[in-house]
Amino acid sequence: MSDYRVAFVHRGSAMPERDALVLTLRVRRDGSYYQCFQVVVGGPSMAGLDHIPGADFWKGLAELGADFVREFVVNGGSPLPDPTMAIEVVADPMDAESRGSVSQLPDLPEDAMFGGVHVRAFAL
Repeated sequence: MSDYRVAFVHRGSAMPERDALVLTLRVRRDGSYYQCFQVVVGGPSMAGLDHIPGADFWKGLAELGADFVREFVVNGGSPLPDPTMAIEVVADPMDAESRGSVSQLPDLPEDAMFGGVHVRAFAL
């Protein structure tokens, strides 16, 4: 059985490279670096929001990303040859906001690259 720890490390716009908002998660397995994941919301899907995404949106993206990481591991997913290259997860902005509204996570800073903010732990 392995111990997985998911941490938030960065959030923001992917501009000018692409029209998207991105939240980055760093995953460790048994204390060692495992894989980077990016939860992405593309610009076209943001058109459904009538406001600037706030704290609930970012917390919800982190929660949705942690769900994906767990499913990735359960389904036998393997890290990329270079685990610092992100595996992308596409998320719906409405799902992120509804999930974030009930999240117990603290508000996420724009950048927590050194150390990160704990999102979830699980053992499989």
